[in-house]
Amino acid sequence: MTSSTAFCHLCDHPVPLQDKYAQRGPWSYFRCPTCGLVFLHPAPDDRALQEFYNHSYHVEFEPYFKGVRRRAKITLDELRARFPKPGRLLEVGCSYGGFLLEARSRGWDVTGVELSEIAAAHARSLGLHVFSGSLPDQIPHLTGPYDVLVMFHVIEHVPDPLALLELCRKLIKPRGLLVLKTPNVESSIAKITGPSWHWISPPAHLYLYSPATIKKLLTKAGFGAVTLNSSQGDAHNNLFAIASGITRKAFFQSDTRSLAQARRTLPVRFVEMACEVAYYPFRIVVDPWLGATLRQPELYAVATNDGP
Repeated sequence: MTSSTAFCHLCDHPVPLQDKYAQRGPWSYFRCPTCGLVFLHPAPDDRALQEFYNHSYHVEFEPYFKGVRRRAKITLDELRARFPKPGRLLEVGCSYGGFLLEARSRGWDVTGVELSEIAAAHARSLGLHVFSGSLPDQIPHLTGPYDVLVMFHVIEHVPDPLALLELCRKLIKPRGLLVLKTPNVESSIAKITGPSWHWISPPAHLYLYSPATIKKLLTKAGFGAVTLNSSQGDAHNNLFAIASGITRKAFFQSDTRSLAQARRTLPVRFVEMACEVAYYPFRIVVDPWLGATLRQPELYAVATNDGP
C-alpha cells in the first residue's frame, strides 16, 4: 500500500501527497507546507542518478566555456576581495572544468570532483586535477582543508543535500567559504510559469530551493553567516523564460527536457535571440531590482565555516 504522506528532508514534517506542486511526465514534485521546500517524490536512487549523468549529461563546448568564463569573473572577483592571495579551491560538480580553468588562471590551486566520467575525463585532458565519482567516494584522495569550496547547480541534484553540506564543511578551513548556486523556486519566473518552469527538470532536479530554504539548509549543516543574492544565471533572460514556460504549459507539459537541452534546437534558439533584443531595456531597469529582492531565477549563496 502506498503511503499518502512523505517527510520533508529539511524540517522533518509530514507532507501530504494529495496535492502535487508539479507533474512532469511520470515524475511528481511536492511542496512542504511547513518550510516551503519543493522535492521530487519518489526520488531515483544513487545508481539511477549516476547512469543519468553518465549517459544524458553533455554540453556544447564553445557556448559552455564562453558562458562559464563570463559568470566565473563575478565569483572570482568577489573571492579576490576576500582572499588577496589566492589559496586552495575545491569545486564539487566541476563539469568539464570551465570554472577551474578560470580560477587557475587567477592563481588558485584548484581541484575538482565530478560525477560524470565523461566530463571529468575532459577536465583532466585540460591539465586539471579532477577526480571522477561522488564526493564521499573521493574523500580519501582529497588533501583538504580548502580555503574555498564551490558548488554550482549541484545541491538540487543530490539525494541527501544535508549530508553533502556537512561533508563539505569538514573540507573547508575555519573562516573559509562555501559558494553555491541553485535554481530559485521563489523567483518571479517560477511563480509566473508555475508547473511549467523549466528548472522543474526530473530526474535531475531532486530539490528546488527558495532563499529561505537554502539558508535553513546551510544553517542546519553548521555554516555561519549566509549571504544571498540572485541573478539570471542559466535562464538567460526573463522574457525568454516566460515565453518558454507558457509554450511548455500549452503544448509540451509532459516534456522532461531541461532548459539547457531545449535551447539546443534551432526554433528555440531563434526565439531566444528575439527575446534578447526585446528584453534589453528591461535588463537595465528591472533586473537590478529583481536581483536585489532575490526574485531572479538563480540563487547565489556564500556561507562561512565558523566551526573548528
